[in-house]
Amino acid sequence: MSRTVIDLTGLRFSKWMVIDKNAIRSKHGEVLWNCVCDCGNTSKVKAANLIRNTSKSCGCEQHAHTHNMTGTKTFKSWDSMKQRCLNSKAPDFCRYGGRGISICNRWINSFDNFLSDMGLRPEGKTLDRIDVNGNYTPENCRWATKQEQEQNKRQTLKVTAFGETKSVHEWSSQYNISARIIYERIKVGWEPERALVTPNRKRKFNL
Repeated sequence: MSRTVIDLTGLRFSKWMVIDKNAIRSKHGEVLWNCVCDCGNTSKVKAANLIRNTSKSCGCEQHAHTHNMTGTKTFKSWDSMKQRCLNSKAPDFCRYGGRGISICNRWINSFDNFLSDMGLRPEGKTLDRIDVNGNYTPENCRWATKQEQEQNKRQTLKVTAFGETKSVHEWSSQYNISARIIYERIKVGWEPERALVTPNRKRKFNL
């Protein structure tokens, strides 16, 4: 009789975070799970070793806290990026890894490389992709405020109208209507054509 395999995907065991089940088993038939350590290293770990806590990390604790940044906002941004793209149980996975957004090889297993490329996370800013449909790479990422990220979404949002697909920024230039107004209209459910051709009526106040 085959044993029921408990799904460990998305669970954390000490420094291990389980990504998914590996396609192969150990030589003794034990289930192996693809895991990523807090330091960024990945490995295949036996389910029993995770559950019994006999495997707590990739071994990086032997060189523990070499960068002393595990609890910093910069490290949390790097870890959150990995969760969004790699952990199918993460709340935002469908908007990132679920639609093909990936992390470059230089960053996926190395916080030190991420820190070297991005620097420390400035106060009031979070990790942002310049092209919201692009991947997490040094060329496509920046530290940005919420306002800058919202503006970036407005300009890169693709809208299909009159048989053409363009960014909100391109439609804004063509119809001389603020990108913010087009974005807000689309956001509340306006049909694209109506959002583009309806003039922006300024309120009149009786003095």
